[in-house]
Amino acid sequence: MKNSITLLCLSVFLILNSCQSPKTDKVYEVHKISENVIKVDGILEKPEWKKASVETDFRFPWLETAAPFTEFRALYNESTFYFIFQVNDTDIVINDDFETELDILPEDRVEIFMARDRDLKEYYGFEIDPLGRVLDYSASYYRQYKRDWTCAEM
Repeated sequence: MKNSITLLCLSVFLILNSCQSPKTDKVYEVHKISENVIKVDGILEKPEWKKASVETDFRFPWLETAAPFTEFRALYNESTFYFIFQVNDTDIVINDDFETELDILPEDRVEIFMARDRDLKEYYGFEIDPLGRVLDYSASYYRQYKRDWTCAEM
């Protein structure tokens, strides 16, 4: 189980960075923490988050414009993968008529993708808007979505 979590966590940034800059193989190190030290509350200033590596190299691969300053941190323990994004965006787009998960698609959101390998035979996506609403799915390359999949503990 421990190796599976580690591989899954490390794959997050391999995939993210392959989308951003295909010429580099950056690795984001996810540090292990003790059980029950993280409270899911979105507060980055807590001491446990100081143990996490900080990633700030985010780009829009499809646009010339610079992405807003974004900071990502992740930690894990035997049962849970924790992550937090901090995004400084002055032009936030929110869908007021939110009825289903797919209503998140035109919004501003952070996205995280997890896979065991670069072949993307099966990967998982989580797209989260500024209000904490989530679109979660499983998929396979290239954009073969299984929208009925839901993360068990969301």
